[in-house]
Amino acid sequence: MSISEIKNYTHQETRNGKRDINVMVTETFVSANNQSQLMHGHLENGRSVTLKFPNTDFAYNEYLGLSLLTNNGIRAPQPIAFITRDEVPKNGLIMERINGVTLYEAPSPKNRFLLGRAVRKMHDISVEGFGLVNNGSSQFQSGEEYIASVISDLTPYAQNNKDGLNLLYNLWNKVEPHGVQQSPKFIHRDLKDKNVMLDQAGDITLIDLEYWNGGDPMWDVGGYLFFTLRTGESESTFIDFLQGYTDGQEPTDNQKLNTLFYSLLSAGRFLELVAQKDPANIDYAIRSMNTVSSFIKKKVQ
Repeated sequence: MSISEIKNYTHQETRNGKRDINVMVTETFVSANNQSQLMHGHLENGRSVTLKFPNTDFAYNEYLGLSLLTNNGIRAPQPIAFITRDEVPKNGLIMERINGVTLYEAPSPKNRFLLGRAVRKMHDISVEGFGLVNNGSSQFQSGEEYIASVISDLTPYAQNNKDGLNLLYNLWNKVEPHGVQQSPKFIHRDLKDKNVMLDQAGDITLIDLEYWNGGDPMWDVGGYLFFTLRTGESESTFIDFLQGYTDGQEPTDNQKLNTLFYSLLSAGRFLELVAQKDPANIDYAIRSMNTVSSFIKKKVQ
């Protein structure tokens, strides 16, 4: 939709009560995966903004995540307001509009290297605990408790992929003894080229933060490996990213193992999500998990 109209939203202030915000909306569309309603427009002061109403319960989580990133000098859309409206999805956020293209639209070794650097900088941000983090409290008190819960949640949805599920269990048995990251960091948890913007200056901007958590940074590294494999890209695509992340250093054996584990964990979570939200594409999710499993088996032989 390209018809301009003024829309009024309630900004849910946490300390100073609620206040109304008027936005001149100039464009409305639904994201490709039907997970969010997006709008572009501008505020009364002329500032260009994007409005996002996710088809999930994580609008406020994204608002908090963007606040954490921008407050720590990480390039991400500046959050302006957490808002509510009468229609569904009810909760959303107003944020700075980023003009540019996604990494999916402008893939290159250089841009993937820059993404690796940006993600490594993001992982310097410490948070209060594991899982969802909100106002000083966290969902889990240890990394092991967090990962065990994630595996438990995805297990019922992966029963039709016993091979991949058993490999996940085996990898976890190898990872757990030497421990996961015990100092929780900010992790994106949905790192893929469509969630990375290149602005007009060519700088990396991280977007779509609704699934961020506190956890082990290697989750994002493994998650990007999963994205690379399920989209049919070569391993060299992931290596470009990894070179930026490690600044050209060789990962340790434990880091390599954790990367493989988190790539399969990401595949399992993807299978769980597709089973819940898009069951018509469950075969694709199963094939994606199989692709990751085959890759891992070649690496750990």
